[in-house]
Amino acid sequence: MIYLIHFDKPIGKARHYLGTCNDNRLEARLIEHARGHGARLTKAVADRGIPMWLARVFPELSFEQEKRIKRDVSFKNLCPLCCPMLERLKSQATLIDPKRPDAPPARAIWDARPPLNFPEPPDAEKAPANR
Repeated sequence: MIYLIHFDKPIGKARHYLGTCNDNRLEARLIEHARGHGARLTKAVADRGIPMWLARVFPELSFEQEKRIKRDVSFKNLCPLCCPMLERLKSQATLIDPKRPDAPPARAIWDARPPLNFPEPPDAEKAPANR
């Protein structure tokens, strides 16, 4: 599974962290981030006491897809706290509080739709001719 964390304040140019974990480890992984034991970026955020939000979870995506997303996609386009098109998911964001690192997140956002799965346009040859 892939998860997206949003920071209330940017660290340098970074405002998001995209990570991966096994399905049954999300809560433990978020606690690690809150304690400063996750990634270097989330450690810097936790050390500064900046609130982090579990903004989105993609349970069907894998580690390989995470690498592709990190390379090809702007995280703000996947984040309901940044992207107006995802406004409907904004109320489901969950606080990860570095001041209370042992407190598990209250809930997670489960969005089963892949972020980059757009329908293929119809072929011009297959499209019916308008006469």
